[in-house]
Amino acid sequence: MQKGMKFLLLGSCAVTGFAASGEARAQTEDVVEGRAATAAIDDIVVTANRRSENLQSTPLTITALGGEQLIDLGVTSSLELQKVTPGLFYGNNGGFAQPYIRGVGTAITVPGAESSVATFIDDVYQSQPFFTIQSLNAIDRVEVLKGPQGVLYGRNATGGAIRIQTRNPSDRFETDNELTYGNYDQLRFNGYVSGPLSDTLSANLAVVLTDRDGFGRILNGSGRVSSEQYASVRAKLGWDATENLNILLTGYYFDEGDRNNTATTYSDRFGSIPTAVGLGGQVTYYSQDIYSSYPIGNKIESVGGNARITWEGADITVTSISALSKLTYTQGGDFLSASIPIFNFQARDGGGNSFYQTLEAVGTAGPFEWVVGGSFTDDEGRFDTLDVFVGPNLATQTFAQVSTRAYALYARGSYDLTDRLNVTAGLRYTDERKSQDRIEVFNAAGVRTSLTPKSSRSWSKVTWQGLVKYQLDEAMLYAKIETGFKSGTVNTLVPGGYIDPETITSYEAGIKSDLLDRRLRVNLSGFYYKYKNLQQQYNDVATGASLLESAERARVYGGELQIVAAPTDRLRLSASANLMKGTFVDFLSGGQFVPRAFANPVPPGGTPGPANAGNIVTTLDVSGNRMMRAPDFTGTVSASYTVPFANGSSLDANASYYYSSKVYFDASNRLAQPSYGLLDARLTYQLPGERISLSLWGRNLTDETYIAGSALSANGDQIRLGTPRQYGVTARYAF
Repeated sequence: MQKGMKFLLLGSCAVTGFAASGEARAQTEDVVEGRAATAAIDDIVVTANRRSENLQSTPLTITALGGEQLIDLGVTSSLELQKVTPGLFYGNNGGFAQPYIRGVGTAITVPGAESSVATFIDDVYQSQPFFTIQSLNAIDRVEVLKGPQGVLYGRNATGGAIRIQTRNPSDRFETDNELTYGNYDQLRFNGYVSGPLSDTLSANLAVVLTDRDGFGRILNGSGRVSSEQYASVRAKLGWDATENLNILLTGYYFDEGDRNNTATTYSDRFGSIPTAVGLGGQVTYYSQDIYSSYPIGNKIESVGGNARITWEGADITVTSISALSKLTYTQGGDFLSASIPIFNFQARDGGGNSFYQTLEAVGTAGPFEWVVGGSFTDDEGRFDTLDVFVGPNLATQTFAQVSTRAYALYARGSYDLTDRLNVTAGLRYTDERKSQDRIEVFNAAGVRTSLTPKSSRSWSKVTWQGLVKYQLDEAMLYAKIETGFKSGTVNTLVPGGYIDPETITSYEAGIKSDLLDRRLRVNLSGFYYKYKNLQQQYNDVATGASLLESAERARVYGGELQIVAAPTDRLRLSASANLMKGTFVDFLSGGQFVPRAFANPVPPGGTPGPANAGNIVTTLDVSGNRMMRAPDFTGTVSASYTVPFANGSSLDANASYYYSSKVYFDASNRLAQPSYGLLDARLTYQLPGERISLSLWGRNLTDETYIAGSALSANGDQIRLGTPRQYGVTARYAF
């Protein structure tokens, strides 16, 4: 921890020093605008349709959060977006991001497999699941687009899209710096500085440095697990080359070395006895503490950049985005987290390279607005190597690599039939090819035991959208039909392990309204999905291999409500809820886990042994069961209140509560998290001048213990717990 503190303090001093040097040349008027609110609810500008629009005029269910809102709500990473976005379940398995929107998502964790919810950072598609879990600093806004985005966001957006927009360089000097200390010896620095370099050049720099001890102990050894140590740096350079031409260059670097996402605990509530217990070992249940028999630790490094070139004409804007990224990681977890060595696998020197290119034109011709564009993706994911241990000894090493090439063309047009009535239609063509480039398996002696020839499969799909909206004086009505497509994928570790794409058809209608002189905002939508070929992953008991399968058909329907109220100029209230039912309509699964103890119960007073410990895989018809990670109800309520003082200071109080009904983690509906709630709060004192503030904050204040993810296997019902209670203090300097 001491080394990490020095690292954080040096970084904070460097950025704050840069900020102080720039303050001398900042103009007197360059002060952050006062936070005193008016009674009216503010407009929110989004770019989900590739142009700037008022959220209330956008015919789409969106949760949009600005940078200040994220700070007030205590949201510091993309994982925490779940607490402020009903209908979003954001899990992770060993560092692989697993977002689900309205029950649509995937738990596949092999290289080359992408999420069913597309993540974009500054409009750059993120294909690597390790990098879609983002630390949120210097954010302009986050938009969570719900429902398939089959035209503008295309492949791998059957569930929706998460768009993270970071702050661009400013034409005046500004800085925003936070230093946080919390329990578990957490020390975190967020730094940001931006300003002009000349009349045509501007730049910014955003830094995050985090050092936190682990939530749990290793009971049969030393050290802690679920710790967090990483550094993230992002810089942008903007150049107004001409009056019409702007070039924005972005570079980033991320480095993590900790024990985050490296261990599991167990559930003993669903009939399964862990294999380790049957063999005389020890495990923990519903605990942050674990036993461990293998070395554990992460090493993740990512570097990349992009160039955004924008040309603006009178009625047309043309944008080109070119992006490159490289990711390397070692994910050294203890898969079984037991006191005796039984089985483990660790990804050594995994990684991926990605190139992404888009070219898009957005234009207006009288009552007609249009978008045309295309994109190209060239991706590679690999394990070099996947080490498998049986007992304490290395058994096999597998080298595996998969590559993806995909391109798409799309067009979308919107026409005002009258001053109030608008119709929209769009099409997208996607073509994709996945190649299983390499699978080589070596034994412990280094002798190759198998070599799989290279193979490939291709898919293509046309997705489309039809939409109509009608504008009233204080409300907007809309209805739409849209289709979505998630690319087929291949199991990197199993020869010829291809499965077909997912497809979805969505029907949605809604109303967005601002009432009572814009003191009350009410948005309501209803949706119905027909979902085919849901991609699933399970572990085969006989071989230990991860296998893939598809659920033939599923159905999701429900509604969403958002209410924002501004009773006074000091008080803001909000509530939002997602009510839905997601069901497998037709799914004969070959990968459902049944406890051995069901078939071979432990005799009364007896001791569990190998015959009744662990799980077996069986074929099971789960048609009619609830979909995974698709709770029937999720909701949030929040309140903020500002008390101004005569000396120019103020006190801001914020509280939010997230509630989820029961969540299932397997298709057989055996393993489930009962309903639970999370309470967060923040109290901020803003000093006179509105540059310095001090905050007390807490997350999961009731210290709720809940399942955030699962890793069902032949060895038992393994689970990952959500974060325990956290609290601390934050000092902020910004102008």
